[in-house]
Amino acid sequence: MSRSITGLSENISPGPEKGQREWRFFNSLLRAPGFEGTAKNRLANLQNKILTGFFLTSLLSSIILLLNWSDKTPASLGILLLGNALFVLASFYQRHGHIERASWILVGTIYVILLFTLIRVGLGVSSVIQAALLISLAGLLLRSFNVLTVIFASLTTLLAFQSIFPSTEITQNQFIFTILLLGLEGLLLTAASHTLEQSFTEVDRSKQDILQVNKDLKDLSIQLAARTETLVAEVENRNLAEQTVLRQNRLLTAAAEIASVTTSTLDLNKLLVVSTELIQEKFEFYHASLFLIESSSNIAILRTSAGQAGHRLPVDQHQLIVGSKSLVGMATATRQPVIVMDVANHPTHLKNPLLPNTQSEAVIPLLIGELVIGALDVQSTAVDAFSAWDITILTTIANQLAIAVQNARLYTSVQQEVVERRRTEQELQFANEALEIRVNERTAELEQSVSTLHATLEATADGILVVDGQGKIVNFNQRFTEMWHIPEDIMASRKDDQALTFVLDQLVDPQAFLTKIHELYSQLESESFDTLLFKDGHVFERYSRPQRIAGQNVGRVWSFRNITERRQAEEKLIYTALHDPLTNLPNRVLFMDRLTHAMERAKRHKDYQFAVLYLDLDRFKVVNDSLGHNIGDLLLVESARRLTTCLRTEDTVARLGGDEFVILLEDVQNPLDATRIADRIQQDLALPCDFEGHKVFVSISMGIVLGAARYEQPEDVLRDADIAMYRAKGQGRGRYEMFDTTMLARAMTLLGLENDLRKAVERQEFIIHYQPIVELGNHRIVGFEALLRWQHPTRGLVSPADFIPMAEETGLIVPIGYWVLAKACSQIHEWQMEFPANPPLTISVNLSVRQCAQTDLVQKVAEILKNTGLD
Repeated sequence: MSRSITGLSENISPGPEKGQREWRFFNSLLRAPGFEGTAKNRLANLQNKILTGFFLTSLLSSIILLLNWSDKTPASLGILLLGNALFVLASFYQRHGHIERASWILVGTIYVILLFTLIRVGLGVSSVIQAALLISLAGLLLRSFNVLTVIFASLTTLLAFQSIFPSTEITQNQFIFTILLLGLEGLLLTAASHTLEQSFTEVDRSKQDILQVNKDLKDLSIQLAARTETLVAEVENRNLAEQTVLRQNRLLTAAAEIASVTTSTLDLNKLLVVSTELIQEKFEFYHASLFLIESSSNIAILRTSAGQAGHRLPVDQHQLIVGSKSLVGMATATRQPVIVMDVANHPTHLKNPLLPNTQSEAVIPLLIGELVIGALDVQSTAVDAFSAWDITILTTIANQLAIAVQNARLYTSVQQEVVERRRTEQELQFANEALEIRVNERTAELEQSVSTLHATLEATADGILVVDGQGKIVNFNQRFTEMWHIPEDIMASRKDDQALTFVLDQLVDPQAFLTKIHELYSQLESESFDTLLFKDGHVFERYSRPQRIAGQNVGRVWSFRNITERRQAEEKLIYTALHDPLTNLPNRVLFMDRLTHAMERAKRHKDYQFAVLYLDLDRFKVVNDSLGHNIGDLLLVESARRLTTCLRTEDTVARLGGDEFVILLEDVQNPLDATRIADRIQQDLALPCDFEGHKVFVSISMGIVLGAARYEQPEDVLRDADIAMYRAKGQGRGRYEMFDTTMLARAMTLLGLENDLRKAVERQEFIIHYQPIVELGNHRIVGFEALLRWQHPTRGLVSPADFIPMAEETGLIVPIGYWVLAKACSQIHEWQMEFPANPPLTISVNLSVRQCAQTDLVQKVAEILKNTGLD
């Protein structure tokens, strides 16, 4: 059967309709009712009838035995009654599906009967009993309830026979007859059991075949379903392919028609109009247009437009720049088609308001080789409207149009040339003559250019060397050989390696020189610029770049320039920028740099200290003003020299400007080191100086700061040294003071007081106390003295001794003095009116030196007297 199913599956037709009919046939076959259980059902019915008979017989025997039971009833009948009861119980379990439990009950019953029979009958029938025992064990192993039932029936019959005919009454013939009867019965039952077993075996085999057939049918159904789906997909793909082929044929036909038009006319305008309309109509585009790029221009101009329902663009008015963000600009710039499948979701698409229904757009450049002469622009009202085949066809059409447009342009140009040909032929002879003259002139110019180039090469101050890719010297100028002192025979050999070998001994670092050369020869595209140092002190700049001819590297050009004088000038400029031009001492910039390094060193090393000495020449201005600036400069130079001799080599002395100097003492162990050097400086600079017959004596005021880790900026160190120096000047000059934090606090206080003093003038925080002037003879008040006081908003009443010197120094004393004069005059005028006297009351007002130095003092006083009404 399985072979027939296999053959059936191999003969299935691949056609979809026939495959569907066969599928319905097998599906109905699988749903048909099974027939494998027919033989088994008949055997089961026969078995049930036999077992039912045994069951009813055992039940009836048990009832009869119970009804006739008495004290004289034999023991064998009691055993028979027990066996029937157990058989009924086993049958009950068998009918409820407990075959194994029922079998065990029957086996136990059989053993009881056999035991009783052995006792009752004796060894005469032991062989029969042993045979029955073996059969029962075999049935137990087979778990066959039917075999056990047969054995039970045989034994019960034997037991009943023994009960009717006791052994003493049994004759030999009867016993033989009984044995034969039992054997015949066992043979019949065994044959019946064998027949039943064979039937069940055939049924099981049929069942297995049927299950295999069902499995094969299911597999076949799955294969049929898969094949059906494949066939349906193939049909759909075939239909789609047929539609695609039809569309491609239609597009190819349209392309052929357009190609025919492009070859049928040389009129450019007609060619453009007809081609555009055919493309729009045959391809069913929403709109189609052609842009042309005029020669020597980067602007694409719309020449034709065709669209559905009258959607057209104004011709010759729509212009796009090549390379712009428009699709036409990008396509003409990249020389590649630009396709937008969904303009609504495209980030850079510029939608034309005259074509509102555009959903997708493609622009194909018109190319002739690498030359772009225009672009074909098509729009569709559908999204994803352009397939790869469409783009291929449109590209082919665009290429045909490009050739046709070029031919039309050539034709127009030829027509124009034909008109001018005769005139050209007349002028051709003159042109040839002029060309010969021009060639001769150009030849002379080239010779002149070569001569000029050679002269330029020789006239340049740089040494030039040209080497090809094989290391051969191609060209050089005389300046190169002079700079490197290379003999003529080495240059005549044209070998670059010989020239290199010769110049190596002149360099400070020849190995670095060779490494750079080999690096540049291996990197053909690299350029290089560096500096070469010579043992004799010369400095060359080396510049190298690849030599290219027609875009190809053919060698390398080396240029050498002698920059020795320039380098010396640069070093001199650097020195000048960092040193004082009068004393040649370091200036403020260099000193601050060294002070910064000292501060960083102090932060790194706990045991490192430094000191800064701020110096100022006392009474230098007097010397400068009295003896002249020349003597003043000599004094500064001599002071710088003496300061240098007082210091160690690792220390630094700098001139900050004017008569101020500053010293940095490195690696100071304790403050005494700094004070010792300060004493030495005081002693050396106190010695007289003789300048042009003038003996000059000077002293120095110094402020000393010991470097500490608390300083973050070098300016803070210099500030504290300056504060200590002014403290020394305030203490009498010609001495030094060691800085402490109280000096900074006092300086900050004075600075704050100065700021407050400036604000006090604006806020009128000053008050005047009037001290009476009494005539001792008559104890009469004759006048008053005006005394200025400052009523500070936070400090209270400030003494004149604290702010008058500051006002003198800052110049604020001038406006303050005029204010005091005006207030005092006004007040005395009021008192004169209130307390008339003869002579009238007077007022005394103190004027400062700064006020007396003012040129308009008299005018100011007169004006105040006039304004206050005093005579």
